[in-house]
Amino acid sequence: MRAVVGLVVVSVIVLVAVMASRLVASFQIAAAQDQKMTSSFVPNPNNEIALMVRGWSRPEFDQILADFLKLYSLPNASGLRLEARANDFFVVTFPGDIQPSLLFFLINYVQYPKSLSGVELNKNNDLHARLGRKPVGVVI
Repeated sequence: MRAVVGLVVVSVIVLVAVMASRLVASFQIAAAQDQKMTSSFVPNPNNEIALMVRGWSRPEFDQILADFLKLYSLPNASGLRLEARANDFFVVTFPGDIQPSLLFFLINYVQYPKSLSGVELNKNNDLHARLGRKPVGVVI
């Protein structure tokens, strides 16, 4: 009986070790793929990417962009250009291009900034309800 219990314990230990090594290997593969995607990005100066945003004032949107640049350790002159348009629209363009992952992060950050000029978000991240505004609209 002890031999059977010992065999089961050894089998479980081996199974856990195999599963752990596979998990570590999958994390290493994912990290390598992420690094490859980032390092393989070649900026296209002729891109036509434009992000249209509505729902923030100019000072608020300037603060959101500054916070985003700081959060991702991007230089202030990171190649984005901001233009105010009619009907409270802002258009952000990227003359020097932008990595796709950073564009997706920016889209999310514009809609859900961590904080805004000292206005703290509640636990539901519901800044719009606190400011009495309609949700921010984003168009690419």
